[in-house]
Parts: sequence; C-alpha cells; structure tokens
Amino acid sequence: MKIELHQIPIRELVAGYINSDEEGVKGYGGKLDIRPKYQREFVYKDEQRNAVIDTVRNGFPLNVMYWVENPDGSYEVLDGQQRTISICEFVNGRFSIGYKQFSTLADDEQELRNAVYTGAWLIDAKKYFSKTNCAAIGIAKNYVNGSPIRQEYLETALDWI
Repeated sequence: MKIELHQIPIRELVAGYINSDEEGVKGYGGKLDIRPKYQREFVYKDEQRNAVIDTVRNGFPLNVMYWVENPDGSYEVLDGQQRTISICEFVNGRFSIGYKQFSTLADDEQELRNAVYTGAWLIDAKKYFSKTNCAAIGIAKNYVNGSPIRQEYLETALDWI
C-alpha cells in the first residue's frame, strides 16, 4: 500500500456534491464516494459539525483524510467522512454558524480552501495534544473541556496562541 499526500482545495471537494438516499453522498465532481457502504451514517452533532467549520475558518489544520483510489479512477473516503460532509454541507448552505452561511462570508473569512493539510509540526503537536493519554490531559484536564482525540485540546492550545 502506498500513501501519497494530496492537498485538495475545498472548491474541488464540494464540486458536484450530492447527499441523497438514492445517489448516495458524492463530491469531487462525482468521483468521490463520501459515504461508501461500509461507512456509518453522519453522526456529528451540531457542535462537532460547527467545530470543523470553525477550525478551517480560523486557519487551523484538519486531520489528514484518507481516500482509497478505485481501479476505475474514482475514490472512496476511508477516513474523514464526518469532516468532509460537514464542509460540503456548510459550503452548500445547508446550515449556518452564528447567522453566517458560507455564501455570506466576506472574502477574508473564506479560508475554506484546503480540506487536507499535514506537516511535521502537526504530527509533533498531535503527540502532545491529541492522544488519549497525552501530556495536555495531565496538565490541563481541569481547565479544558473536550476530547483530545477530537482535536479539542489542540484546537484550544492553538486558540490560546
């Protein structure tokens, strides 16, 4: 198995987005099966869904999303369905955050450009903020709400910076 990093602009991710029982959940110009049959249904609560959008709008990185390439050149989301659907639904105006929809964001607020971002600093930061027994829990569990495996400790640390 070979894993390659590709940065996909959000405008390409949401191109041709559909979310229907008949057609399934597709994006990336119809080439990405966002909810393959082996994936669970969308389970994020509004707070989690909104956190994905806030993370991107604030310029923070999302975790890497894994796609599998099929022999016919199409793709399936292996990991990242909840984040992908959250982004696509927001961009397509299916929900708003604080009375703001994607279509009403000012140009300088539209940081929804890359659905995938990674780097050495993120890998290192996740060791300290995003593991079940990470250092941040021992230091901040009485001061920070949330779950490190949902990136809430890392998000809080980045917000404090």
